[in-house]
Amino acid sequence: MTYEPVDRRAALLELADAEGNLERPLLIDEWLAPGQALSLRDEYLAVDWKAFVTSLRIVKAEPPMLERFARLAEPHPNPDQRVLRYARRWGLLELCEHQLPIDHGTSSLPFAFAAAGPAAFTFDPSSNCRSLFGTEPVATWLYWSRQAAALLAILSRLHRSESALAEDWSVLCEEAPWAALEPVRPGLLDVREDARSWIAHLVGGGVPLEAQQHVASGAIETWLRLAGASLELRWAHGVPEIAFRGGGLFGALGLQILLAAADSSGWLICPGCGTLHAPPRARYGRRSYCEECRARNVPQNRASKRSRAKKATDQAFREAERARAREWRKQRPAASSSSAE
Repeated sequence: MTYEPVDRRAALLELADAEGNLERPLLIDEWLAPGQALSLRDEYLAVDWKAFVTSLRIVKAEPPMLERFARLAEPHPNPDQRVLRYARRWGLLELCEHQLPIDHGTSSLPFAFAAAGPAAFTFDPSSNCRSLFGTEPVATWLYWSRQAAALLAILSRLHRSESALAEDWSVLCEEAPWAALEPVRPGLLDVREDARSWIAHLVGGGVPLEAQQHVASGAIETWLRLAGASLELRWAHGVPEIAFRGGGLFGALGLQILLAAADSSGWLICPGCGTLHAPPRARYGRRSYCEECRARNVPQNRASKRSRAKKATDQAFREAERARAREWRKQRPAASSSSAE
C-alpha cells in the first residue's frame, strides 16, 4: 500500500512543552552518529567504515531529535536526502535483516503497531537475526517516521478526549516491513486474520475512546520493547547509580514519545535516592537530583566522593601531590628559621 505524505506539524505542537520542544529531559546513554561517513547508495543509507573513525560524533537525546524524525516522511522534494542529513546528525536506527532494531531478539512481534491483544504476536522470527552493518533502507526509515508521526498525532487527540483520525490509524495499522519477510506459521494464520478485522474496525471508527488509548499505549510499549530500553545499575567511579539503557537512537525516540504521551516535563532518576522526578528545567546529559536530596547536600557529597575516587586512581595526580609535598617539606625549615628570628 502506498501512503501519501501528511503534514502533522499542528498535532506535534500540541504535545510540545512550554518551550515548544517535543523532547523532555532524559538521562540515557549517548550513542554514535556516522557524520560524513554516511552516504546514499541505491536508496540505502550506507556507512563507509574506513571514514567512520574520523567522522563519527557522539550524540545524546535533545531537541529537535524527535520532532525532526517525525517529520522525515512529510512532503519533501527529496526525502532521501532529508533522511541522509538526519542520520548523519543523529545516527542510524541500527536495523537487522527484519528491518527491526537489532535488539528485538526472537520474541513474537505484531505485524502492525495497531495490532493489540493476542494479535500483537502475529510475527514470529524463526531464528536470531543478523545486523545490516550500517546499510539501512530509506523506505524503512520513512516507515518508522510515519509510525512516530501518526502515533504522536493520535496521542494529541486522545489528550483532548477526542477519537483519533482515521488517516492516523491507517498509518499505525500499516503492515510492517518485517511482516512479509517470513511465511506466517500455521498457528498464527487465524490470529492474523482476526487482527485484520480489528484493524478495519479501528480505521472505520466507532471504537471506544478507552480502547483507542489501550492501542496507543501498546504501540509505545512495542516500540520500547523492540529497542531493548530498560533500567540498569551503573558504577560511576565506584558510586552506584540507576540510569536508563536507551537502545541508541531508536530507544531514545521511543522514550521521548512516552514522555510526550504522558505530558511529562521530564523523566529523570535521582542518582541520590533512585526516585523518578520531574526536573525544574532541562538538564540534558547532566545528573539531576530531586529536591529532597538537594536539601541534604547529596549532590555536593557525591561529587566529593567521585572526585576522591578519581584522584585515588589517577597516577599523574598522585605524582603531582607527592611533588607538592616534597616542595612544601623543603620550604618548611626556611619558614621555621625566619619565624624564630
